[in-house]
Amino acid sequence: MIHHVDKIEEIFDNHHLPYNETPRSLFITDKEGNILVSNEFTALTLGMSLDELLKSNVADLVREGKYNHSYVLDAIKEKKQITGFIQTCKGFKVLSTSIPFFKPNGEIDIVVSTSAGEYEIVDAENSGNHLRQDINTEIKESQIVAESLAMKRLLKICRKIAPFDCRVLLYGETGTGKEVLAKYIHQKSKRSNGPFISVNCAAIPENLFESEFFGYEKGAFTGANSSKRGLIEIANNGTLFLDEISELPLEEQSKLLRVLETQEVRRIGGTTDIKVDFRLIAATNKDLKQMVERGTFREDLYYRINVILLHIPPLRERPLDIIGLVRKFTNEFNDKYQTNCNLTAKEFYSLLSHTWPGNVRELKNYVERLLIANLNNLNNYEEQDSTMPFKILIDMYLKDHIANPLPLKEFLAKVEEQYIHSMIEACNGKIIEASNKLGIHRTVLYRKMKNLNTNSIQNRRLSQKDYN
Repeated sequence: MIHHVDKIEEIFDNHHLPYNETPRSLFITDKEGNILVSNEFTALTLGMSLDELLKSNVADLVREGKYNHSYVLDAIKEKKQITGFIQTCKGFKVLSTSIPFFKPNGEIDIVVSTSAGEYEIVDAENSGNHLRQDINTEIKESQIVAESLAMKRLLKICRKIAPFDCRVLLYGETGTGKEVLAKYIHQKSKRSNGPFISVNCAAIPENLFESEFFGYEKGAFTGANSSKRGLIEIANNGTLFLDEISELPLEEQSKLLRVLETQEVRRIGGTTDIKVDFRLIAATNKDLKQMVERGTFREDLYYRINVILLHIPPLRERPLDIIGLVRKFTNEFNDKYQTNCNLTAKEFYSLLSHTWPGNVRELKNYVERLLIANLNNLNNYEEQDSTMPFKILIDMYLKDHIANPLPLKEFLAKVEEQYIHSMIEACNGKIIEASNKLGIHRTVLYRKMKNLNTNSIQNRRLSQKDYN
């Protein structure tokens, strides 16, 4: 019997970081070291699925080489909080703290282990260890990844509103997964057995809108050799999802408004109205209220579709979801290409560092390119695509120093220092190789290292023998 259930829930809820911070490991064990609670990131650093991890004992994980030491066992033995570094088999070095919680009789009840958000990427290549995505992870039917607190809250709202036939307006940047969320609402609704009709309003030419949406009768116009049901009619007893509804011309907006008011459609060339019963979910990446003020979107239609407004945050604000998405996409591409993918810890953190302006869609495309490069042993792939990490580096310093500007000379010195350190790290401490890639003589690199702040190099534990 666990006496700290409330404490477990509090720790698990509070373990979701502010959106711009590094994800942290978490697991909770009983007094025997059996894992009771964990999160996706912990499983990922060990190269396991979360289901596998939750069936494990920490002593077994150490024996299997998943990581080199368990402070959980130390905390159980010594009955006190213990902190130290552990190295995982997938190239992560994590500062971990294990805290025992006691029963009223002084016996250990549970042990909570968390990371401090400090990670060091170790040489996974030489040890033969890679961050290997588990291909057996079950992909949920909803296809939604919700590791971040923001997405979990959003899904909770969706589950609550799904049984009601209220209209929903999804707002979010391009690529955030608005259609996926619309399908989730449909699946959780009483209309789940009915059709889900998805329409990209921006892709339908204005002159075809009426025939596509309302259908037509035989002989209604030249070429109408048979009758055709429109998309609205096809969505009967189901859900109609109108993506990019902001792209509808004003004239078409008025026709859609009438359907929503009367729940009737009339085919082109028809003489009778057809009753339709569907739920409308609309989506946009534009501010419809501003469009109403500018006169480019009908105010009455806006209030018709905006009963429940749900905002999907961009991927850059929920890095925890990147973990689950990378796992999901690598599973998909492993199945597609009939192979196992290998991502190094360095590649993983590169994915975490990017701002992903194209959101989930951009992340998926990039993961596929990265995996194809790895599968084909394209070792120079990162060099071919080296602009992204460098842009990340520049963006990082710009964000840090725009508010508190530095003289240009100092700013450039900081960028140069970080770039040199990153190149040395990428070359595993081999100075000759790093100097060749930097295009400078190794003596020049030694001199720059001496002149620059060497603390970070020391922190990376680069010894003098590594420079040879």
